[in-house]
Amino acid sequence: MPPPSFVQPALFHIPRTFRLCGTIRDLGRHADPQLAAWADQLTRRHAARCGWKPVVTRRVRFGVHAALALLKAPGAYLVPADIAPMTQLTDSVRHITTVLRQAGLLEGDRIPAVVTWVHKRIAPLPAPMAEEVRAWLTTMSEGRTDPPRRRPRAAGTIRNHLSWALPALIQWTAAGKTSLREITPHDVRTVRPPAGVHPTHMLTGLRCLFRILKDQHIVFTDPTHGMKVGAYPATIPLPLDTAHIRDALTSTDPAQAALCALIAFHALTPRQIQHLTLTDYDTAPHPRLTVDGRTISLTPPVADRLDTYLVHRHQKWPVTANPHLFINRTTAITTTAQVDNLWIGSRLGPRLTARALREDLLLHEAHATGGDLKHLTDLFGLSTNSALRYTSTVTHPGLDALQPDAPPGGRP
Repeated sequence: MPPPSFVQPALFHIPRTFRLCGTIRDLGRHADPQLAAWADQLTRRHAARCGWKPVVTRRVRFGVHAALALLKAPGAYLVPADIAPMTQLTDSVRHITTVLRQAGLLEGDRIPAVVTWVHKRIAPLPAPMAEEVRAWLTTMSEGRTDPPRRRPRAAGTIRNHLSWALPALIQWTAAGKTSLREITPHDVRTVRPPAGVHPTHMLTGLRCLFRILKDQHIVFTDPTHGMKVGAYPATIPLPLDTAHIRDALTSTDPAQAALCALIAFHALTPRQIQHLTLTDYDTAPHPRLTVDGRTISLTPPVADRLDTYLVHRHQKWPVTANPHLFINRTTAITTTAQVDNLWIGSRLGPRLTARALREDLLLHEAHATGGDLKHLTDLFGLSTNSALRYTSTVTHPGLDALQPDAPPGGRP
């Protein structure tokens, strides 16, 4: 049965070390037998769900027992600081932490990187203003259940909005402002963005900041109310160096070659790649892929690289229970979740990005069809406005080198 709900705080904090312990199995013998048996059942179920090998399951079971032996008092909970020193005994700490958290035996977590980043950036601000930004951060990262409700935002969204608004906060601090309650619409209109920051971006960040603080009654008025954000700066898609694309397509890494082929030939987005499952790929009567309800007929170069990757996937993780098409070391043996954008970017390499690859294909397709708007919307599922961004470059004088009869992206 799980531990009781009460917690007995420890009187003294003594740093732990396992350098003098024999093995993690010896340490686990001191765990409560009843609690260890209950945790064993959860470990075996999690191992079966994730497709762990027996040796991995056995190591994690011993590690969970050793972690239970670290409980400071009956009914206490573990914290990440208790588990971290176990790296001296085993390399399965990540799996042990996952099982303990699912069992409800591990409370607390490490401070998210975006929280540390925000606190570092707002350190030069006056104390009242910094406290107001921290209140905004709490709502952005955790959401709000009371009206007006808000969903938690991603770390990248938080970074972008604060990066855009922070130059204005620094300028107001230099002008003698100590709180955001003192900011007026005139202050917002006269603030100047630094080099590299568009005024539209700065106003977007300030509007997000003041709107949340106004909803929480931390500021009395929203000085950005009624101000038009305007249009974001338009960018022109540019072709990539075909040598970089060829290097990725001919890479000895099956994952890199398959990812590059899917994006460079069929313009898949990272989100679509993340959610692909094994059942979305079918080879009969011809290779095809189901993406967002659309059936895409795969070209031979893409099908060949995808088949090579699937063979590599089966050889490396033969018993994984993860149903997603693309997996890595973490998602194959720990969870059944999809890979993240960082993994996709790292596999493509430092000279390519998913966005640049996709834009390269759409740009060449627009020039090859003479700017046929309907062709782009039907073939790639683009909206009309998105397709116009590429068809409008057909008459651009700087892109005359893209010949209509050339293969898209110079691909083999």
